[in-house]
Amino acid sequence: MLVKLFWRASAIPALAGQKSSLINRNPLLAQFNASCANQSNFYKWWFPKVEMVAKIIEATQAKPGTIILVDGEAYTVKSNDVSKTGKHGASKCRIEAVSVFEDKKKILTVPGGERFDVPHVNKRRAQVLSVGEDSATIMDLESYETIEVPYPAEIKDKLAPEKNVEYWEIEGRSAIMRTV
Repeated sequence: MLVKLFWRASAIPALAGQKSSLINRNPLLAQFNASCANQSNFYKWWFPKVEMVAKIIEATQAKPGTIILVDGEAYTVKSNDVSKTGKHGASKCRIEAVSVFEDKKKILTVPGGERFDVPHVNKRRAQVLSVGEDSATIMDLESYETIEVPYPAEIKDKLAPEKNVEYWEIEGRSAIMRTV
């Protein structure tokens, strides 16, 4: 986004001479300009841990198994009953959803045109280093970083040191989902 702003500034005749002087005066912008030679460096340098929404869907498109954001928290859709109210009425959806990270259940009744964010789910593999009462210390098998991650009660018996697990990262939160 910032790259486009600088290039657009150079397209305006009044600002054309200011582009290079802006970059030369500010060392951070000079480093930014040098690191943005290709687009992949731009995102790695400016947005290392930004979580993004993968897409936006309407309530009628929320199928069972879809993960949606409700009040900023990730929920898995268990069922979606779509009903048409009448001749001139809009459709209504009754969505039953269960939280991905906690044992919370929500039942939503919303208009069919209501929009929900579908978050990007980053599914990663890790090795268990130690197991606590409600969380485990794991090491990511790609980046080799160690993190403390909660796990559901139903997989507590399956967790042991040196076992491989799959954990999900959604909107900055992580949890172990299953053993591999």
